Amino acid sequence: MKGIQTDIFRKPLILKLPLQSFGLDDLVLQSKEIVMKAIIDFNPYAIVLMLSGGDDSITALHTAIMLGVRIDAIVHGVTGTGLPAVRQYCKELAEKHNIKFVVADAGTAFEDYVDRKGFFGKGNFAHKLSYHILKKGPFIKTISKAFRNNKRGRNILMLNGVRIEESENRFKNFSDNPYNIVGSNIWVNIIHYWSKKDCLQLIEGGGIVRSPVAIALGRSGECNCGTMQDEASRIACSQFDPKWGDWLKRIRKHAIKKHGWDIGQSPSKTRIAEMKKDLINVDDFMPMCVGCKAQSLNQFKLEI
Repeated sequence: MKGIQTDIFRKPLILKLPLQSFGLDDLVLQSKEIVMKAIIDFNPYAIVLMLSGGDDSITALHTAIMLGVRIDAIVHGVTGTGLPAVRQYCKELAEKHNIKFVVADAGTAFEDYVDRKGFFGKGNFAHKLSYHILKKGPFIKTISKAFRNNKRGRNILMLNGVRIEESENRFKNFSDNPYNIVGSNIWVNIIHYWSKKDCLQLIEGGGIVRSPVAIALGRSGECNCGTMQDEASRIACSQFDPKWGDWLKRIRKHAIKKHGWDIGQSPSKTRIAEMKKDLINVDDFMPMCVGCKAQSLNQFKLEI
């Protein structure tokens, strides 16, 4: 992987269907320009696709495939709170396209945290802490082990499904810039300017099989930490996967008895003060939460 990777577009722009069939000519070409600029500017050691299983990340994956981008691996985050069917779907998708599947697994971090300190709470503040523990930490360790071998200077392009139209929060963080550089990790929003309608048009037009969880819930379902989901969402998850529902029911019963508050409720004042200290040096950049719905970001606000 030395030198500028001019072979990154190994396939022609059009695979089986002409772009006119999707009606997305300009957007796909724009996506190509975004990736090409990232390759030229950052000379990546590897290129990975961040896949949550939601419609946006699926669109990002198939756009990259259609463009012929050489994807070294699909990286899927397992928070320990998601529905098992999400992970299975992403794994099967990676196998279908013969792409290495890498899992950033938080293990029992969620259960351990809830046992020690109770549920995170709800809203942006709680979400920030949850993200740091369940996604950012496992992700950094996984990428370092899988690609860098603990060596510095190896730029990794992270293709993802972030879209600025998704929410006010995303527009504020990304605006008109489809790139975000965090050390040697370069986050590339390959479908930066796409709308939800555009994503569904590509998925439906290309005959792409959507995740059964995304169809049932309207989101990826890979994280249900409680900071951005309401009770209706948890009921929907339990109906989709009763075994998962029983798991969460057990944890909720234990947490309420031990700490005094349920999932989706504000923690005690003492705990909130501790959380504020924990977050002093934690940044607000959370690109792996593409699945968090815009309405959730606006609906839940933790008063501190």
